[in-house]
Amino acid sequence: MKGRPKELPPMVAGRTHRPIIDLLRCGPCSVCQRGCPAEILREYTREEESLRGEIYRNREPVSISPIGESLPPAPCQQACPLGQDVRGYIEKVAMGMDGEAMAIVREANPLPSVCGFICSRPCEEACLREWIDDPLSIRALKRFIVEHASTKQPDPPSVPSRREKLISIIGSGPAGLAAAHDLARMGYGVRIFEAHSKPGGILAMGIPSFRLPQRAVEGDIGYIEAMGVEIKTNCRVGGRDSWKTLLDDSEALILAVGAQRSLNLGVEGEDGLEAYFDCLSLLREFSLGRSVDLGKRVVVIGGGYAALDAARTALRMESEKVTILYRRALEDMPAGRGEVDEALEEGVEVQVQSLPIAILSHRGRVEGLRCVRTKMGRREKGKRRSFMVIEGTEFEVEADSIIAAVGQEPDLSWLPHDYPLGISKGNTITTDEELATTREGVFAAGDLVTGPSSVVEAMASGKKAAQSVHRFLTTRGSV
Repeated sequence: MKGRPKELPPMVAGRTHRPIIDLLRCGPCSVCQRGCPAEILREYTREEESLRGEIYRNREPVSISPIGESLPPAPCQQACPLGQDVRGYIEKVAMGMDGEAMAIVREANPLPSVCGFICSRPCEEACLREWIDDPLSIRALKRFIVEHASTKQPDPPSVPSRREKLISIIGSGPAGLAAAHDLARMGYGVRIFEAHSKPGGILAMGIPSFRLPQRAVEGDIGYIEAMGVEIKTNCRVGGRDSWKTLLDDSEALILAVGAQRSLNLGVEGEDGLEAYFDCLSLLREFSLGRSVDLGKRVVVIGGGYAALDAARTALRMESEKVTILYRRALEDMPAGRGEVDEALEEGVEVQVQSLPIAILSHRGRVEGLRCVRTKMGRREKGKRRSFMVIEGTEFEVEADSIIAAVGQEPDLSWLPHDYPLGISKGNTITTDEELATTREGVFAAGDLVTGPSSVVEAMASGKKAAQSVHRFLTTRGSV
């Protein structure tokens, strides 16, 4: 792990053989100890010259798992928002059992094809293999499983029963699809309402196809539809009458519309300009095959996945020079380093520690940006490093168009003004720990509750909402 010494500690011999352990790289998961029969012999832990004696020198003995009891999850599984059995499916891949691996993946993951391409990989950050050389390529292995087990993967589970009323979900993005998948598996009839012409939300119209092929999105959605989930596209819900009808026709309602509105830069000269775009609108146009004239010089503001997607999209729209301006250092960019490296390889320029303070324009047309240099401060626990403006360092950047990619928030314009739902900071919906809103029988999930998050975190939220709906209906006696 980063910061750990590189030198090897002394070798420690065992009783009957000579295993070698690097105690500085030994993980704290205790999985090997909990599953080892020799742990029953406690005198081993007191032998300083043995392997266990060395391990236990500065550690209390672990509790032994009885035979038949499941072992604690590995760090990679604990780090996954979906709690996937990473070791389980990797073992099956190693044995050439691709179909069985796919079954393990699908047990927890409603969108395996999507995750094989764009998961933010928290499991790899927790992988203990990093202490030896490099983390396992878990995301790539999932993609391998999906692509090689297409003829071996399990059929969609059949819905055991149908009820007169359906559970309705508004939004077909990661959270809505995950909730629909799990509810269908539990035997509920599910109907999703999608405002746009195709399902998938940000997966279909916010992440460009060079990073997430549409075949992956369509494959996962097709699997969920095969489970009996109905998806109604071009169906925008809003207004008192439609809300009343929807609630009357549904056993429960899940709101999962995501964070679809881009934030402004909040700088001088920002309003009413030509060639000034928000990244979500631009990516949506690109996904729909519509041409946008960005000019030769494009500047993207931001450092997340959306900023990188917008910059790489601009190159594909035949812009000659694309520059990302980011106010912090390169290592502080929220996007994954792999995605940053791919953008650099394609020719995107990244200019860090540069903060826009005004947009330059002439007759309503973008001409460039006025910026200032920054310097990095200290990193506070649980937060990104702060930064400070360096006085007297103003400079200008020429641009034919500017793309703002500094964040998103939910758009609640579709809610009736007098609809009794609590609104929290960042235009998010107020919920309790079970994702229930202030209206009985109405739940919310994904970015609508948390604000912008990763795809896998939104999926986990959708799965949690499905469980909460099931508990609600069970308690009410509807099941």
